[in-house]
Amino acid sequence: MHQMLQQSIHQQKIVELTNQGLYVQLEEYIRTNQITQQSYSQAFLECIQYTRDSEDHFQCIQQILKQSIDFNYKDNQGNTAIVYAARTAKISILNELIKYKEKIETKQIKLALDIAIQSEQDNWDIVETLLQITSLDKPQHLIKSLHKGNYKTAAKIIEKYGASGQDESGDTALHVASRKGELNIIKQICQKEYLFQKKNKQNQIPLDNCQFWKRLNLQNLPIEKRSKRKFQENTQKTGKQEEQPDILPKVVKIIQQREQETQTDVKEKKELEVQCPEPTCINQPFYNQLISESQFTLPQHKISLDDIVKQLTFEINTFTQELSKYLDEQKPIIDKVVQLVDETVQNVQPKSRAFLYGSCQTGLNLLDSDIDIKRSSCCSNQQINSKTSFIKDVKVIDNAKKPVLKMQCSKEFQEKLIDITISRNDHFGRKTANSMMEFQKEFKQFKSLALMLKFYFKSINLLNAYQGGLNSYCVLTMILALLQIKRIRDNENEEIGKTFLDFFDLFSQDIDFYNKIINIVPSSSENMQIDEPNIYQQQYFQFDQGYQELIILDLHNKSNNIASSTFKIKNIKNALSFGYSAILNAKKCEQPCFFSRYNKPVCCILKQMIQQSKNNHLNSHFKSKQPFYLFNYNNTY
Repeated sequence: MHQMLQQSIHQQKIVELTNQGLYVQLEEYIRTNQITQQSYSQAFLECIQYTRDSEDHFQCIQQILKQSIDFNYKDNQGNTAIVYAARTAKISILNELIKYKEKIETKQIKLALDIAIQSEQDNWDIVETLLQITSLDKPQHLIKSLHKGNYKTAAKIIEKYGASGQDESGDTALHVASRKGELNIIKQICQKEYLFQKKNKQNQIPLDNCQFWKRLNLQNLPIEKRSKRKFQENTQKTGKQEEQPDILPKVVKIIQQREQETQTDVKEKKELEVQCPEPTCINQPFYNQLISESQFTLPQHKISLDDIVKQLTFEINTFTQELSKYLDEQKPIIDKVVQLVDETVQNVQPKSRAFLYGSCQTGLNLLDSDIDIKRSSCCSNQQINSKTSFIKDVKVIDNAKKPVLKMQCSKEFQEKLIDITISRNDHFGRKTANSMMEFQKEFKQFKSLALMLKFYFKSINLLNAYQGGLNSYCVLTMILALLQIKRIRDNENEEIGKTFLDFFDLFSQDIDFYNKIINIVPSSSENMQIDEPNIYQQQYFQFDQGYQELIILDLHNKSNNIASSTFKIKNIKNALSFGYSAILNAKKCEQPCFFSRYNKPVCCILKQMIQQSKNNHLNSHFKSKQPFYLFNYNNTY
């Protein structure tokens, strides 16, 4: 009891010295007293709320941060330090807190961002600071800022991230802005996205919301203006000018009666008139004018959504067909490499064998995909290397879950890369490969989508698990999750271009990677107990929710998160957002690119999509690389 009282005194003293800005005395007090982590944490929360934003006070805050702070400590209202910093708009304190982002739970950072988005202060600086350590949930955050009237924040979000996507009611940002009657935001959205004809779940386009807003404001007008407005509208509808003298005296009489009301009523009426100004007419001509003005900034108006889907379907099918021809030429080389590795392993250890698995086994590989080989022995790396004259270089990956040798073949074998996994028993790799081949039989679009999306992520340097990107298994699982959802919703027979577009829509707009997991069920051809696929279920408790944002469950081992090495989650989600926007904003190419040997023209929606993502997410070194190995070398991007 005495100890608790003593810690309470310490807490009060820290708050007192901090509020007075006495950082020298605070440092001395901390040095000469034994203070618990809980006392520091409680005091820190109070200091954030009540401390003034000055240099002396900030130095006190820094003194406290140097101690043992629990950044996830909650007060009686359930608020943490970062939540209070966002709520009180203490930018200097927030800048210090984000330095400790590894110690702060992701859900607390998300909560702080949500609070900042909807803050009455409309403080974009706070939002921008938080976006350094978390990602924007678009369009939810944009729509929330519009609902709150935070137009400065909304404008910045549109400028930096676009305005695509719909909320749970099907509303786009343009629906909400139109309902609010905010012209500047409407114009900004129209210069970024093609949302004029997008319908919500009530089957309304944004223009319908504008008309509703106009009627709503009409009801809020003072009675005199409302009467005049109704009179004018009735006159226009009937077109009978001779009836005007009969109606007008009645309107005048109503106005005169209202003018004789008490002074209090008149005063209230004037105040109401000030609060309810004459609304700007947002109607079909208004939108037509916007579309006309946006021709120079919105190239997407040149291609309708139906045409985009048809063009995407053509491009993806052409890409797959041409890639298959190249891969057919490579297959003998891959088979020969596997044979040589198998012979080498048997020479070192006669009872051991080498097997092909992964994308080269399933046929879901790109031209530069690694050759994945599993060997069942544990012979030394030196023994393998000494017996392989066809190997040019060898690298050992020590931090992998299972030992991996990365090798590069000689020029005779096109310098192909080989990944050799060492395992005494048959591991999940071959089992997964068999499942992927079954899925190709079950979903006719799966292979083409897999090749195209792997190519997309590789082109923007996000298909590399060792560098924080996605691995191939993650991409395939994400595709299958979408296909299984489409099957449940009975729309799996859509064109592949529409499915491709839906992939970007789902994983850039609809999925909150922190609160949801990505999960699939086995192929219907596999004799296994099947649960309903559900990518919207809550994260499993066994995963560390404080530091892991992306959960993709292994098909054959639900306790294994196959995205555990992926930390570039913000880059991935932003790349998908930019890709989605680029597809919707696609323009016709004056000079279509061609496949190099077969001379088939291909409009460049895919090229535009990849290039926009590259421009926003890669440095100059990677931008200079040309991943479009199927296109004519004369094309530069």
